[in-house]
Formats: sequence, C-alpha cells, structure tokens
Amino acid sequence: MVGLLLPFLSSPKGLAGRHIIVEVDNTEVVYGWSKKQSKNDAETSLLIRCLHVIESLLECKIYVSHVKLCSSNVADLADQLSRKATCNNKVMEAVTDLVRPVRSENLMRWLSWPVLNWNLPLLLCDDVKKLLK
Repeated sequence: MVGLLLPFLSSPKGLAGRHIIVEVDNTEVVYGWSKKQSKNDAETSLLIRCLHVIESLLECKIYVSHVKLCSSNVADLADQLSRKATCNNKVMEAVTDLVRPVRSENLMRWLSWPVLNWNLPLLLCDDVKKLLK
C-alpha cells in the first residue's frame, strides 16, 4: 500500500489535475479504496486516508484497479521488487530509468517507526506542497 503513495511524493506536479489509475494485486486495498477505509486493518486505513487527502490536494482523480498477481510483466516486476530474495541485479536494472527519489521527510520518518499517526495525511500533504513550489 505504501507503494501507491510514492508517485505522489516524488512527482506530484505531473499528477495534479489528472485521472490516475493505480493497479494493485490486493483486492482488500481495492475494496478499502472504494469504502475509504479498511474495516479490519487500521494501517491500511491510514494509508488509504493519506492517498485520499493527497488526491484532494492535487485535485486529481485516483482509481484503484485490481490486477492478478504476476499476470503481466509489470505485475511480475512489482512482485519481484517486493521480496528481498527475488530483488536481484537484473530486476534493479529493469527499473533504473523509472526510479525517482521520494522527497518526503514525513513518510521516511513514519516508515522508520510506523505507528498509527492519524496526522500523517496532513504531514504528507505538507511534503507535497513543498514539491509543488
């Protein structure tokens, strides 16, 4: 779920005012996105809220779509990147040109100690606003 935030925390100018489709292999995230919360997972609810607040700030429309696990080259690559055992040099070479730095101090701080901080959406918006300047 954190991965869905990354484009918005690295290149928000290019996403403002657009319709954006993000694909995930987790049906609970797709369902949670439509309900604006995850009933049984507070951390996922927090991250969904972060993305909804950023969506509002950027005046864009985000659609979360389900894609079957490893059903395409992109889905397979994302799956490999999510596991230490499969994230080898070949996989890293495939994403070399795609890498953009995430310049969000608040996200990095939260990732170092991921607790339920319901102020996180506003903190991430502060980071997005800095990137939009």
